[in-house]
Amino acid sequence: MEPENPDMPEDPNRQDEEVTPENLQEKLAAYQQAIKEEYEVSSEADPENIEEYTRDFFKKNVHIFAAQIAHLAVHADSETVRMNCSKYGIEAALADSRADGDPMRDLLAELTKKEAKAK
Repeated sequence: MEPENPDMPEDPNRQDEEVTPENLQEKLAAYQQAIKEEYEVSSEADPENIEEYTRDFFKKNVHIFAAQIAHLAVHADSETVRMNCSKYGIEAALADSRADGDPMRDLLAELTKKEAKAK
């Protein structure tokens, strides 16, 4: 059998077999099994990474979220939304300073301890 296009080489994987409903069902079953196996393998590997991917997404886009909250704090039609965004912005800004501690309080506590030891 000659190729339809003389410039095109024949497909080495081509099999001239008779197309019957049984052959088609066998191929369909083989494709279904392959897809099922690939899905099972990929679903086993991904669940632990979903949380990591989500955290990375939020970390990479935190500036967008912060800008949106700041925009809503100024431009939202609802006073409730403006107030809640403002509160959230202040809480987020102060969270780091609370976690770091109050430097003045820490300094006073240190000086008080030194003074108590000196006496």
